Amino acid sequence: MRLLHTETLRLRQFDEEPFPEYAILSHRWGDQEISFQELETGLGTEKQGYRKVETFCTQAKQRGFEWCWVDTCGIDKTSSAELSEAINSMYKWYEQSAVCFVYLPDVSAQDLQDGSPIVTDIANSCWFTRGWTLQELIAPGNVEFYTSDWVYIGDKASKIDEVSDITGIDPGVLDGRKPVRSCSVAKIMSWASQRVTTRKEDIAYCLMGLFGIYMPLLYGEGDRAFIRLQEEILKQSSDQSLFAWNPLDEAAEVVSSGKESKDSYCGIFATSPACFAESWNILQSPEYWDTESALTNRGIRLRMPFKYDVTTEIFTGILCCTSSARDVAIEFFGASTSFEDLDHLIRRSSKVKIGNWSNDPQIQFNQVYLATETSLSRVRYFGLHSLKPESEFHVLLRDRHHLASLDGPPEIHPAKALVPEPLLNFKDMKDTRELFVLNPLKPSYRVAIMLPTKSMGNIALIFGFATLKNGLPDLPHTWIVLLKMPDQQSLEEVWSSVTEPPLPQAAEAAQIIIDRVCISAKITQQSWWARTSQNVSISVIPSTRVVDSLLHILAAPMGGVKRLNLRTLVHNHLGISPGVGEPK
Repeated sequence: MRLLHTETLRLRQFDEEPFPEYAILSHRWGDQEISFQELETGLGTEKQGYRKVETFCTQAKQRGFEWCWVDTCGIDKTSSAELSEAINSMYKWYEQSAVCFVYLPDVSAQDLQDGSPIVTDIANSCWFTRGWTLQELIAPGNVEFYTSDWVYIGDKASKIDEVSDITGIDPGVLDGRKPVRSCSVAKIMSWASQRVTTRKEDIAYCLMGLFGIYMPLLYGEGDRAFIRLQEEILKQSSDQSLFAWNPLDEAAEVVSSGKESKDSYCGIFATSPACFAESWNILQSPEYWDTESALTNRGIRLRMPFKYDVTTEIFTGILCCTSSARDVAIEFFGASTSFEDLDHLIRRSSKVKIGNWSNDPQIQFNQVYLATETSLSRVRYFGLHSLKPESEFHVLLRDRHHLASLDGPPEIHPAKALVPEPLLNFKDMKDTRELFVLNPLKPSYRVAIMLPTKSMGNIALIFGFATLKNGLPDLPHTWIVLLKMPDQQSLEEVWSSVTEPPLPQAAEAAQIIIDRVCISAKITQQSWWARTSQNVSISVIPSTRVVDSLLHILAAPMGGVKRLNLRTLVHNHLGISPGVGEPK
């Protein structure tokens, strides 16, 4: 710490505590502040900032202080390491000072006839609007206020009610009876909600001392600094009032819900203290449940209680904090409508909800990931639906004998089942033609595909999901139907006629044999790591080759007589006759 000698105005470095007793200055920076380099070289004495420092030293010396500290010239700001250390230590330096002189250049005093001063417009002083002066008011035990002419107009103790009304800070915090960190995160943030700083990053850095946070300074990161502050608070505190803030309109990101209405979403962290303007009455609660949380690459992992609204498809997450003895909650869009599959939640850009959910029987606990600002990039690019576990089906056509007549993707219904994926267009592959990517969840839990053939007419493939009692799709129970389309029937008519799987248990494979050609379709998992990405494999091959393949697998180890009987059995089972020249 570099202290300034009140008589010589020379700086001296003190590396170890305890530091000598010192006075400290709190002020609003002007255009002509004196720097460390100017004070050291004797330059800048004509600046208003130098005269301010000089007068402060005179006042401190008259009060019996040999040393004082001023932020403008007590830090070498050309050294990023020294600047970072000073800002991280600032709260402690103000807290350890013997007295803090608050200089109010926009406040004047007028003397009454009896000689006593009368003070005007203290509430309108810009000093109460600055970010850095918040900790400079709270941290010191003794704070004295001075006008533009350095007239003493009272201290924090004598003006405690007035200062509390101006700032919203509890009187108990101002006089030191109540520790700052006994207040909720939301309440502390609310004290800074109306304050500003010259640089965006400083609105976060000026709050580090109030939360006991130490973190490196990264000027140039902009609003990311305030996100980083909240991440550090999350690592050290279980106070969920950190999430009890109201989104700013300009910060909300609008996303279409697929209907005429639109909704908006945001990250779980606030973009600035201004979001906490209405959170001054939110209090911490005892940990009624396990509030342990962790910041991961998928968002914030934690366990919390939820209530799901079937009509709006919105989750209400109850926070472990209260407002006027009532519960506090925020709303989310879910990645799933099933509590068993509840995973990724994105905060809805709506205000904090206050109510009573403690005895609600519909409340369920679950571990979830709350999307942060950095984890919303996929949502911004693909839309809100990208985080929902909607199955994507890669349709593959295996037609080595060119029995199908396709020059491009086949006709499908509904057309909106197509997933816009520029990297997976219709293309020829070795032995396989990959057609497109589908999502049956979007249309009505099923899709119809028309496969034209060269001699057999049009074949319809319908696949989708079996439905549960609540009408929601159950992802594992996919089903498939294959049928020959009548000449005059449209694909939409076929789609409308087949609404449920043909069997009580959903079938994931089907086949049809027409004119000695076997067309089969099967749904298979694409990859072990892609839970909802599956392949719909369509094979078109001569039926005799199917029989021969089956015989090769099942009858090869057996004798010739047995092979003949098995061939006859298979032909009878498939409903076709042996071809000319084939053994009977």
